[in-house]
Amino acid sequence: MSESILSAAEIRALLIRGHIPADAVFDRLMGSESAAASFQHWTPLSICARVANWMNEFNIHSVVDVGSGSGKFCVATALLSQGSFYGLEQRKHLVFEARALAKTFSLDSLTEFAEGTLQSALLPPCDAYYFYNPFGENLFEPEEGLHLDQSVPLSWDTFEQDVAQAYDLLTLAPVGTFVIEYNGFGGELPPHYVPLRAHRGHSSVLRLWQKRALRGGGS
Repeated sequence: MSESILSAAEIRALLIRGHIPADAVFDRLMGSESAAASFQHWTPLSICARVANWMNEFNIHSVVDVGSGSGKFCVATALLSQGSFYGLEQRKHLVFEARALAKTFSLDSLTEFAEGTLQSALLPPCDAYYFYNPFGENLFEPEEGLHLDQSVPLSWDTFEQDVAQAYDLLTLAPVGTFVIEYNGFGGELPPHYVPLRAHRGHSSVLRLWQKRALRGGGS
């Protein structure tokens, strides 16, 4: 059977065995518009696999994905790691798509998706936060054709507010919290996050950080 028409069950079996199919094979299980946007906006499967390896290495069991889109990162990495994932996404239709994708792979128990932003959402406790440049869309000009759609406000002011909110979130995170970023989140991490791992992906660098205590035991 051609890899391009594998079923969800066949893709699941491949991922669980550590075999990574082409992204297009996985993407065809999303909506057509999301599949077309995958190259620009969604995490490649090879990066999901690397994150799953790091999760196993560092005993990371729960991840909050800020800007989870159609759910590709959460669903694929859950299959590869058996960790639990919470996806926060501001576009309601993508939240529905993500839930449908999780259902396709029978991952309802390991994934949850909610509509909202960092300004409005109450996030659950987690071991790690994942950022794939979730606010960068605000910096594209409309004529560049890189916006997913016009269903949410996009502007430089929104970008600055989102980056500041992410910075505050990570500042208040408890010691031991991990940050996984692919192409960053738009700003610098707060003090006391130390680099643990780095991996060059398709066009960006994947990095793993952990918040460490101040000398003397402070947080």
